[in-house]
Amino acid sequence: MAEQNDDPVETLAQLGLSPNEAKVYIAFLRESPATPYRIAKEAGIPLGKVYEVVQRLVARGFIAEVTGTDGGYVAKEPDAALTYLADRFRATAQAAARKLAALKRGRKHYLAWNVEGQEEVILSGRRIIAQAISQVTIAAPAGLVDEWIGDLTKQAEAGVRVKLLSVARPPELPAGCEWHRLSPANSMQLLKSGAVVTADKSIVLFASADAQAHSFQGSWTENTVIVAMADEFVASLVFIEEAFENQWVPWGES
Repeated sequence: MAEQNDDPVETLAQLGLSPNEAKVYIAFLRESPATPYRIAKEAGIPLGKVYEVVQRLVARGFIAEVTGTDGGYVAKEPDAALTYLADRFRATAQAAARKLAALKRGRKHYLAWNVEGQEEVILSGRRIIAQAISQVTIAAPAGLVDEWIGDLTKQAEAGVRVKLLSVARPPELPAGCEWHRLSPANSMQLLKSGAVVTADKSIVLFASADAQAHSFQGSWTENTVIVAMADEFVASLVFIEEAFENQWVPWGES
């Protein structure tokens, strides 16, 4: 177990403050309001450097100038200062994520990435389910449905449209999820061709699960053509099941 570090200077350094910034902020906490001259003595830092550090701490939201004083500053409360730091970091991270995502969307994906083993197949399915923003669709045998049911429930509660094809309706499935019964015959076909997980028409996972051989393999891709084919495959299963269940003969009269 790692030893707990009680040094506030090192703790603030882990949050991105320089050692001098941490020392000056701590000095202001002890002496506020105070002038840079007084803080230089308290922190043991040359006065010329303290003026630079003070300006950086003002910009980062750790201290503020006191109105009506001769060069006096006051430390902001730690909760407020650290919350402001966290908000700025979060905003910067979100902006970076959007810029990087735009670069990614500009590329065409033609590759498929293979995954081996039960754990990797399950983890890949969870990752695809978790990144869905508007819709996630799954056609899968019972074993994989059981592994993903918690992830599907979480997404459904977050407002994501969930469509599930399985032989039996899982008892834990929320009422808002769209469930389609998969006949045993189609289930066997699905086992041979692989389970299908799609999210937002942008990514798909094909997974095979041979329960008797304890073999799990899968591949995922962001190739839009393959994703569209996967969605069409799942839609065709829904159409066939509903046609037989309702005794439709849509291509002609019997």
